[in-house]
Amino acid sequence: MVGAVRVERSWRVLVLEDEVAFRRRVVATLQLHTSSTASRSVGEDGPARKMEVDDVDTVAAAERKIFRQAYDAWILDIWLPDGSALDLLEHARREGLRTPALMLTGDVDVRLANRAQLLGAEMAYKPDVMANVLVFVDRVIGVRAPRTAPRIGGLENAATGAGLSPRELDVLRASRRGLSRAQVAETLGLSENTVKTMMRRLLIKGEARSASELIDRWRTPLLGLPQLDLDPLPPASDDDDDA
Repeated sequence: MVGAVRVERSWRVLVLEDEVAFRRRVVATLQLHTSSTASRSVGEDGPARKMEVDDVDTVAAAERKIFRQAYDAWILDIWLPDGSALDLLEHARREGLRTPALMLTGDVDVRLANRAQLLGAEMAYKPDVMANVLVFVDRVIGVRAPRTAPRIGGLENAATGAGLSPRELDVLRASRRGLSRAQVAETLGLSENTVKTMMRRLLIKGEARSASELIDRWRTPLLGLPQLDLDPLPPASDDDDDA
């Protein structure tokens, strides 16, 4: 219709995270992603939707928000100083709120994932969750082809210059997923001493002073296009000897 005013629609997302720097990165990544892609709904020819992001750092603040404001998506860190976001999500579900939720955690306790699934939520494990956040939000708002399509081999490309062996790369990949030394050893079929020795070699090759610094060096960028490491961990092998 000639002369008709087209009203811009907006999406609203709530981010609950108590770590200030990480929360700011999530918010900035969402805002950058939205402004860069001008995301549209599937099959909709109307104006691009903009995203409004509210961020809070406590369960109590999140509870006030979700029961006073309609959101299209919730991104919730599970463990907060004043409680669990899973308890908040359960409360919201009992009250009839069916807002899509993505739960974030660095805790590999499978009971958390099981409970989240029962509450109709998705899970992503820190620290490398930015790609998961963007794919989740794109799916919620109905984007047909997310800008953040995964690219295979990012970790390998980044570590090639450091001369990592395939098994060292396995250890690094497992460590990036937040596994402890014992969990890395069990997952890869190695002894803890072997994992410890490999980590020492990785620190030397990566010129890093700690495991966290090393992992951060080859970590997915938190802003811009995420580069996903989607290769599965290899099965345990009997051919690996203790170093």
